[in-house]
Amino acid sequence: MRLVEALLAAAAAAAGTTALPELETRQAASTITVDVSKTYQTMDGFGFSTAFQRANLITNMADKAKQRQLLDLLFDRATGAGFSIVRTGIGSSPDSSSDHMNTFEPKNPGGPAATPQYQWDGKDSGQLFVCQEAVRTYGVPYIYADAWSAPGFMKTNNNENNGGTLCGMPGTRCASGDWRQAYADYLAAYVRFYREAGVNVTHLGFLNEPEFAASYASMSANGNQAADFIPVLHATLRAANLTDTTGVACCDSEGWGNQVQMLAAIQSAGAEPLLKAVTTHTYTGGASGTMNTKVPVWAAGRARG
Repeated sequence: MRLVEALLAAAAAAAGTTALPELETRQAASTITVDVSKTYQTMDGFGFSTAFQRANLITNMADKAKQRQLLDLLFDRATGAGFSIVRTGIGSSPDSSSDHMNTFEPKNPGGPAATPQYQWDGKDSGQLFVCQEAVRTYGVPYIYADAWSAPGFMKTNNNENNGGTLCGMPGTRCASGDWRQAYADYLAAYVRFYREAGVNVTHLGFLNEPEFAASYASMSANGNQAADFIPVLHATLRAANLTDTTGVACCDSEGWGNQVQMLAAIQSAGAEPLLKAVTTHTYTGGASGTMNTKVPVWAAGRARG
């Protein structure tokens, strides 16, 4: 069964809404043998995403007893799943009803050199509350904040959707100018807002499935372009005194093979040491060997069963 989707479906039911399709439970007898004398790899943990407004299903629950029960099911290591990683989505849409609502800079400040007008809403589509509970109540060690796209006004297509590339990356030409530093500042601001609310973002990503120009929030980039931006983002975090807790993660490719190619370009550019984690999805291809890196590798995909 899709555990997280089932838990969020329960939250939706408790809130009187239907947000997910009916889920089918299948059980099968199995035998598991554990040999504690053998070590294969280090596991940082397991987690789930609160993006696409899913966190609001928990945060907005009126019945606080049921809300606590759901949080226990997600995070309690004795009675629940004991998840240790929460992945938040950094919004990019000026539309407040969007699944990718921009919660602190929805409007173009006027150009990449203009002073940004950050206005933090203190909720972040319900994600902040879930992260606060995860960290304060359950001791969750990892908060991974990731952006599906930069705000549209920073991109070549002037749209948060349908791909488009961050203006200023190699191979781009934008009349509005080079938005790389402004985007790095934007991401650092998100981390700072969370820190001020008592939550340290441990991993910060600036891409999600950069090979896929989705009809929703998405941003295209190849390995060379990612390698170009990583030093900018790392330097920005360091200048903001955030690197004591926050490191750069990249690049959440669609599949393992895609990420191998992007990592090779990042390594060739000498940017790999600036990464805290290499991140990948498994939608177009699962792990096919060891990722050639000394940096921790995090893989994500839809749970099926």
